[in-house]
Amino acid sequence: MERAKYTPQQIANYFIKKAKEQNVELTKIKLMKLIYIAYAWYLAHKNEDLFDEQIEYGEVVPSIYNELRKTLGNRVSSYIQDQFINNSDIQEDKVLRICLDGPWQLYKNMDDFQLVVTLHEEDSPWFKVYKPNQNNIVNTEENKPLIKQRAYKGIEKLYNLLGLR
Repeated sequence: MERAKYTPQQIANYFIKKAKEQNVELTKIKLMKLIYIAYAWYLAHKNEDLFDEQIEYGEVVPSIYNELRKTLGNRVSSYIQDQFINNSDIQEDKVLRICLDGPWQLYKNMDDFQLVVTLHEEDSPWFKVYKPNQNNIVNTEENKPLIKQRAYKGIEKLYNLLGLR
């Protein structure tokens, strides 16, 4: 299997940069959810993983979670390591741009609770793997069709918001 082109750290830093530029509060939970949504949208568009790391229930990417645990407070303001997406990649890869900017536009003003409720509905990938006190993997091969199906709902919401449908 071919390795993914991007890392979770690059995706996290993209959202951190957007939050700084637009003066939007970015919490640890919101960042984790945005990374997951970008992953899901990319999977739906390209049928490929955006990054190689597993996503645990609660839409947690372990490497990002471990970095965020080191920071004080709930707000994210510093970058995760020194990994950034090249501006040329963002300009050339239209699917990547859609999968980053789309979720940002839709969800940047939601609070943590709203995002959790949105992603943890009964028919969600999270709901399918959730077992109390276990870190079950969300992005398993058998769960990817459901991840894509749910991503299409968000993509449709964006199209409606932009008046494209």
